[in-house]
Amino acid sequence: MKILSLDPYEFESSSSEEFLVIAIANAKQFPDWEAFFQATIESGAFEPRESPFPAQPIAFQDFEYADSVRIYLQRYAGVVPEGTASSIPLACEWYEQEILIEERGTFIRYAWETSA
Repeated sequence: MKILSLDPYEFESSSSEEFLVIAIANAKQFPDWEAFFQATIESGAFEPRESPFPAQPIAFQDFEYADSVRIYLQRYAGVVPEGTASSIPLACEWYEQEILIEERGTFIRYAWETSA
């Protein structure tokens, strides 16, 4: 699993107080979403969060902030979720977006927040 952690200085304005953590893993490494989610928690890179399972995935494109998630994933991780991606939203607010994504054999956990 690869984990990227970005502080405010990685963004256009460091005064925006944005933080982003991205975990990416080959789906062969984990038997399911839940195992991947648990591994991200155990990594210590993500804030502890109650397990969303069992959860019904939604189409990634139906996540309210899918466009901004896609932009940051492409910019910082070189990954672009397509229309076939499934997702499990964990937080969906203007100041905090967190989501699990699965597409073409890849698991992604994306956690962005701002305190501005």
